[in-house]
This record gives sequence, C-alpha cells and structure tokens, in this order.
Amino acid sequence: MRSFLVITLAAPMASFGYAPGNVERVTAERPTRSALLGLAGAALGIARADEAGQAALRSGLSTASRTIRSGGLLRDYHTYQSVSRTKGRFRTRRDALAATEVQTSITLRDYRCDGFWQAAYAARPEGTIDLDVLRRAFLAPRYPLYAGRKACTLSWPLAPRLIEAETLQEAFAGHASGQAFPSPRQKVVIATDDASLLPALRQGDGGIRELGRTDEPESRIPWQFAASREWAFDEVAVATDREGGADVA
Repeated sequence: MRSFLVITLAAPMASFGYAPGNVERVTAERPTRSALLGLAGAALGIARADEAGQAALRSGLSTASRTIRSGGLLRDYHTYQSVSRTKGRFRTRRDALAATEVQTSITLRDYRCDGFWQAAYAARPEGTIDLDVLRRAFLAPRYPLYAGRKACTLSWPLAPRLIEAETLQEAFAGHASGQAFPSPRQKVVIATDDASLLPALRQGDGGIRELGRTDEPESRIPWQFAASREWAFDEVAVATDREGGADVA
C-alpha cells in the first residue's frame, strides 16, 4: 500500500504549458508536473524566489493526473507592447512610452475550457514534504491557487483527501470526484511523472506511452524548465449502479 494525496482540479479555463515558446504558448490536455508542483508550492506558501523550498518540492513529490474531461481548446490572440531596453532607465512606464518607439508583439495563448481532472501526489523516499501537511495547506492555501496561469481560477473545491491504495487507479477511484463521469462508459487518461507508479494494466486498458516534456521546474526566478518524461495510458472507466453495484454498459 502507498499513500496518495488526491485532489479535484476543475476550472472554466486552464492552461498547462509543456514546451518552451514565446509567440505560441501551447497547453497540454492535462495538468503538467510543473503546474502541480506550483499548485503545491502556492498552497504551502513557498515563494518562487525560495530556491530551497522549490528544490524540496521537486525532490520530494511525484505527481499524477487523471483526465475525466480535457475540455475544449480556446486560442487567445494576444498583443502586448514593450519599449527598447537600450534607451536607458525611466521612472515610469508613461515616461518610457513617451520617449521611445513602442514595439508591439503578438502571442497566441491556448487554454482548455471547462476541463475536469483529478491530481495525485505521492511522497518520494528522499523527500521532506509531508502529504498531510500539504493536505491541510490545500484547505487553507497561503497564496491564491490557479489552474496554470493566474487568469485561470478554480471552479471546484480541491477536496484534498489522503488515500491508501495499491495503485493510482484505486487512489483516484477512492476520491469522490472519481465517480464524476459524464457518460456511463468512457475512456479516461492517467499520466504520471514517476515510472514506479505505473500499474499492471487490466484488460481493455491502453498501452503505456512514454512522452517527452519540458516541464521540470529548475528555477522559477529566471523561469527555466528542464526536459522530463511522462508516462500515460488509457483507462476504460466503467460506471456502476450505486444502488445495486452492477456495471452499466
């Protein structure tokens, strides 16, 4: 048996970056490791500039997600203005805009709309993060919590719960949000950054896919992320009749 801290993650809009980019800022279909570690750090009150605290998050926690509804894709055509850095320093932005030529840039920012996920944290043996401390922090977070970007507020309570389970599937199913299926039978995706959490797949589940990401947060001061690996598989989720316990096909 292993301890998992499982939460619900739902938002009208969410964005989970997984690849570097400035002009085109894409989003994954599910919460990334950097997003889940950032969520934990915000709840615990670990500032971005706290290098020791950020390192403790990286070394102390494995993460996983379960996509119940990835949501629709929305692309935001976004413009912003900046001034040349070669013109010296200005007291205010108004002074800078008046003295220099303004440069207008374009970015394309992707969001997932009306997504619904579960997320799980597991403590690593070499780590110092206590899952129950994190559970209590999620109930009373030190900093505001977001689904990726600051513009993406949460729509459901996290409902953090510590669950003892043999597998990720059991941990996710043991949380109340694990029964929130929009249809009686559907395929959901479970993903993790820790290969030791991979289960023995059941008949009907899809094969395990190993994916490359760039979402291991090396530093949140200059905003640097390293290459990482993610393992994902499709799970055929069968809803049950809660009164009789029979499968609903």
